Amino acid sequence: MSSDLAKASLSERFGFDADWRERQLNLAGLTVIDSEAVQALQDLLGQGRRIDSVVEQFYQRLEACPEAANILASFETDRLKDLQAGFLRTLGDGLGNAGFFEARISLALRHLQLGVSAAVYMAAFGYLQSLLNDQIIQAAKGKKLSRNLVALVSKLALLDTLIAHDVYARALPETGQRVPQQSRPSFETYSDPLQLDVSTGAAGRLTLLKAVDNALTTARRTGQPLSLVMVVLDSPRTKVEISTVEVEPVLREVATRLKACVRGFDLVGRYGALSFLLLLENTSLHTCHQVAERVWRRIREKPVMIDGTEIRITVSQGLTDALSQDDQASLLLRCQRALEQARATGGDSICEDIGLVARR
Repeated sequence: MSSDLAKASLSERFGFDADWRERQLNLAGLTVIDSEAVQALQDLLGQGRRIDSVVEQFYQRLEACPEAANILASFETDRLKDLQAGFLRTLGDGLGNAGFFEARISLALRHLQLGVSAAVYMAAFGYLQSLLNDQIIQAAKGKKLSRNLVALVSKLALLDTLIAHDVYARALPETGQRVPQQSRPSFETYSDPLQLDVSTGAAGRLTLLKAVDNALTTARRTGQPLSLVMVVLDSPRTKVEISTVEVEPVLREVATRLKACVRGFDLVGRYGALSFLLLLENTSLHTCHQVAERVWRRIREKPVMIDGTEIRITVSQGLTDALSQDDQASLLLRCQRALEQARATGGDSICEDIGLVARR
């Protein structure tokens, strides 16, 4: 990947220019008048506990969808809810400008990388639209204001749907075609920007899960060992609380250090909100432990600097290796179980799945 491409905005990488942005606004029916109504919408939602109510109902709907619930299980739901509430408090900010579109493109790409289908992702905007409009109808003083704000929310939801449609259409063919099939791919094979997690530069979740499937197929065919390390950021050892804004640079640094601990053909991918997965092909569990110990040392060796503040971080790690009967779900479940054991000790530790140990 060229340095120019690496520095390009997502809009530039996708080929989405000013004409494209104008076209999306026109299709959604958004005008300057709608921009003026944004503050009124934010003021209404900011009253009482309306945003909290919307967020809770939104996640109840998602958790009732098996596909969405399966993905949510890998994340800390409270943090996701905080992020959703923050989005709603600034709903419509910067409507129409390049930064607004960049943020919405990034959100769509992130969900695609997590393996969220286009149907579920776009349906979520429908859920959110109906919940917001219920709040408006209950709270707006005057039918005219109610009608205007309901219309604004509907247009904003439509705009997100239009953006998501184009992002998925642009990214999915490349993601599907470029997931490597060879048994020992170079990490550079995964360096297409559409396959990377947009926040950390690690492989995206969708790419990661496909790579696990490919690696299992190779391990069964060749008899070579396959090991996984699941890594999660512990509560930071710092007097300064890491805010939502500060988490991302910390995670970027963690991803950089993880890559430095593995071979060029190993894969480091973002698995959850605060977690990563190391996919180690042709690697025994003994060697996997050595990798985990390198990770432990490299993460602890120096603090992360954020705006001049030293943030000391530690990680918990869960290890497992593949059995002949494993599929993706069973392998990841054992790795997750080992990680939970490591976290239960207070963090900053390495654990192997106990069930797997007993079978050896």
